[in-house]
Amino acid sequence: MKSLPIALLPLFAFPALAQDCNLNGVDDSIDIVTGTSFDCNHNDIPDECEPCSLATDVIDFEGLAEGTVVDTQYAAAGLTFSDGGGTASLPLIITEGSPVGGFGTFTSGDDAPLLGSGALSDGFGGGSALSPTPILMDFDPPVQTVSMILLDVDNAETFTLEAFDGAATVDVLVVQSGDPGTGDGIGTLISVSDANITSLLVTGTDPTGIVGFGIDNLTLIRDGANPCPRSVLVYQESAPGAGDFDANFLGKITPFSLGASPSTVYSYDFPFVDSYNGNQVTAVSDRSHLFLVDDGSGNGPSLFVFHDKPQDGDGGSAQVEVVTSGTLTAPAILLQDDPQPAFTDEYTEDPVLGVYTGNWTWDTCCTDGLVVGALDGPWSAEVSFTPTPGSAAAAVIDGIFEWVAYSDDGTEIVLALEEGRRVRLEAETATCLPPVSVDVVEISDAVGGTVNFSLQPGAEFASDFYFLGGSLSGTRPGFPVGGETIPLNFDAYTMLTLVKANQPPFTTNFGTLDPVLGEGTAALTLPPGVFTALIGLTAHHAYAVLDLSLGLGVSFVSNAAPLTFLP
Repeated sequence: MKSLPIALLPLFAFPALAQDCNLNGVDDSIDIVTGTSFDCNHNDIPDECEPCSLATDVIDFEGLAEGTVVDTQYAAAGLTFSDGGGTASLPLIITEGSPVGGFGTFTSGDDAPLLGSGALSDGFGGGSALSPTPILMDFDPPVQTVSMILLDVDNAETFTLEAFDGAATVDVLVVQSGDPGTGDGIGTLISVSDANITSLLVTGTDPTGIVGFGIDNLTLIRDGANPCPRSVLVYQESAPGAGDFDANFLGKITPFSLGASPSTVYSYDFPFVDSYNGNQVTAVSDRSHLFLVDDGSGNGPSLFVFHDKPQDGDGGSAQVEVVTSGTLTAPAILLQDDPQPAFTDEYTEDPVLGVYTGNWTWDTCCTDGLVVGALDGPWSAEVSFTPTPGSAAAAVIDGIFEWVAYSDDGTEIVLALEEGRRVRLEAETATCLPPVSVDVVEISDAVGGTVNFSLQPGAEFASDFYFLGGSLSGTRPGFPVGGETIPLNFDAYTMLTLVKANQPPFTTNFGTLDPVLGEGTAALTLPPGVFTALIGLTAHHAYAVLDLSLGLGVSFVSNAAPLTFLP
């Protein structure tokens, strides 16, 4: 069978429509293969155009008026509420001393765990604290973990959380007054977990028939479809001012993926006053905590730093400087613990230089800290305990004896706590490499050249066969092979890549992947003056990993790499 001359290929080619979802003037496929954009789920759409499917949603019940009946207001987060007791009494929003929902007591006045913040409670049997009604939460899609702060478990109260997968009970948690972390005006962090939770029933009982409680910071954890945010590299210099970060790599941390604002995650002032109250990182006494949170907006993560633990019986002071670089937009201090000017703590920010500082003194009641963000682009940040503006008001390090960086996967990295000894955080840019990348995306007919393809499907495909083909008529809708869709529209150029496999102008576009790493290479070499008829067109190349045990089975399909022909 004779191959088609390259000069005839335009007769079979259709113009490929450029896709530019991030509006940067560059075709999306070029952004992906050159590393300007990531495509972690390999669907040929830059990740910034489809914010990650959030693994976690945090619901703080703010923004709804006191007494609001709650049912479908949080449907966008895959959560609806109903009465679990058959009395048609729906849960409602309560606040401290609320005359409608009445987060208070008959004998001792208002309870005060909410400090004016909204929370959720049962319908109180139609306006009374007597005969409490269960709360039923339904999740669509299902969740793997449900956690919440349960407020005011006191007197003789017992609360039962029963998680269901359909009609089957998959987890049960019982919390009673007197359990660790319970009590009058106290928020107790609780959670249930299973591989597939479709609903959760919360029931409160008390021998007296009087049950008053609130639910806040309800956190839903699901398996996210789009694997982001990306890892952050952690380094610390060997001594103050040494600057030898690269020689002192400590590991990686992953930002917490939370569908919530920094203020919701930090949960400042609630339930403990003037303090961090978040439930992603558990506060430890006399420790400085560092972590990042990505809210799924596509703007990058925010850096959280907070010191000490609320109500631990001692205070302290600290001065911290954060110096950012490489961000596409200037970060800002998004949260102050404690905010100016009501408190003596001092903050400075210089978005031009990327320098942000906090200078704190806290009492036995409280924590202190800040949030800096968002950190977009190929960012890095240096964090250190160092004298800052207004430093006469506090010691650089006092009452803190540990410094720890936290990761969403449970990793904790211990940092050396020493004045002036910097920690560098750096966005990992080598993650989410496309399965096929190229060293050039344009080739000139006047000079010719070689396009080198790097094939990286992963070690699980080691020693498997692969085939790299091409198309001059675009990538959508593609064509099906072996149960998969190759992101190439079949045309005359596709046929050429088949019949000229491993022959000029192609090198190893058919072969086997590395037996250990599952990697491969291919090349397209064109002498000058041979593709004049293609000038102005764009070819796309993609490969499939073949499973010959299934006949013409395909076990993996790559993205499509563009190549534009120039004069």
